[in-house]
Amino acid sequence: MESYIEISILNQICIVYLSMLFACHLCFQPMRDAKLILYSVAITSLSSMLWFSSCYLLIIVFEIVFLFTLFSYHKMAYVIGLCFRILYSFTGFLLIGGSFHNGMWFLPIDIHILPFLCFYLILICYVKSNAQWHIKKKCYCYKIDFFLNDTVLCLKGYLDSGNLLTDKGMPIVFVEQKYESYFDLTNIHVVVIDTVVSRDEVICYPCVVALPGCRKKHIYVSFKVMELPEHCEVLLNMKLMKG
Repeated sequence: MESYIEISILNQICIVYLSMLFACHLCFQPMRDAKLILYSVAITSLSSMLWFSSCYLLIIVFEIVFLFTLFSYHKMAYVIGLCFRILYSFTGFLLIGGSFHNGMWFLPIDIHILPFLCFYLILICYVKSNAQWHIKKKCYCYKIDFFLNDTVLCLKGYLDSGNLLTDKGMPIVFVEQKYESYFDLTNIHVVVIDTVVSRDEVICYPCVVALPGCRKKHIYVSFKVMELPEHCEVLLNMKLMKG
């Protein structure tokens, strides 16, 4: 099957980027565009330039390297993005033909790339504009692990965009009062919060937490009786979601 390699490379870069972008937002594991573009260009370039015998094995090696480097904290997004890429490529192959090499879909030579680019641009704009679709609804909810000595307490957290409390650069999260007995309460830390009308003191305790697929972070925990949506037990901090 004849194909213009430049057009196929451009098409494949868009497919890889869009697949990973959609997967990252679907898994609540957003990545910087620079990393996604780097991966898309690198893996597409390798797939299109390597033509020796068994070169697909080298592509597999590079995929594994990317998985444990660029996607070390986004493994689920990587797997789902790879599935999206394969599904889209095979669907396109069945509909309009072409060929495959090193897992890359080469378009037929008589295909015009402009409709594809317009389609990809629309999808990218849609995904980016609706990246917070779940957050705007009930999926303000995230699982959060608290590392307590030799045990891990997994709770359901609710992201509050208004909670930006920090002390010494560490975010403050609020946990339902009933879980207080699980924590080490010997290391007390008092945080003074100045408001417009008063000055309040919040008793906190240092702790280490992690969101799924993210690094462990040091935070302060405070306990209070709360009624959160979706039966959540933790009021998360916006600062916890960054970095």
